[in-house]
Amino acid sequence: MSIKQTVEDSPKNLRPGFTLLEMMVVLLVLGIILATAVPAMNDSLRERRLDAAAEEVVMALEYAQNLAMTHQGTLYGVEFFPDRNAFRCYEDNGGAKTTMLHPVDKKPYEIDFDLIPPYRGVDLSHTSLGGSNLTSFDPFGNGSNTGKVFLELAKLKISVRVNIVTFYREEVN
Repeated sequence: MSIKQTVEDSPKNLRPGFTLLEMMVVLLVLGIILATAVPAMNDSLRERRLDAAAEEVVMALEYAQNLAMTHQGTLYGVEFFPDRNAFRCYEDNGGAKTTMLHPVDKKPYEIDFDLIPPYRGVDLSHTSLGGSNLTSFDPFGNGSNTGKVFLELAKLKISVRVNIVTFYREEVN
């Protein structure tokens, strides 16, 4: 073994770092991981968006029901507009329905799924509320129309069941 070979092979002369092949393998593995993770994340985000929209419908129904029980003699309800992809909470003063104010921001309580960022893409496809698109509540909290409100996002579907007294979300197959 010559002195020249020993100096050339010493650790001081080796350059630290990765080879091009090692970098390509790492990038390939990262690409495969991203290719499988992104669609799963998108589905999860869609489910969360649809759940949030359904929860908004449930909260509106509960709010109108609570107001009807609190303010005896005044009818409160929720009216759905599938053609506009929206709904509103209203107060019925002898046949004249006026949009109520939202309890948090004090703006008219009308939710348009096309305009509010967390709900964009959600479609209020249709309702089956006894041939009507609204339900109102009497002083005892009983709903005038029972049935379902159907929401969709991409291929995901969910409905909000409107019973006489209770409301809940359920998956649609």
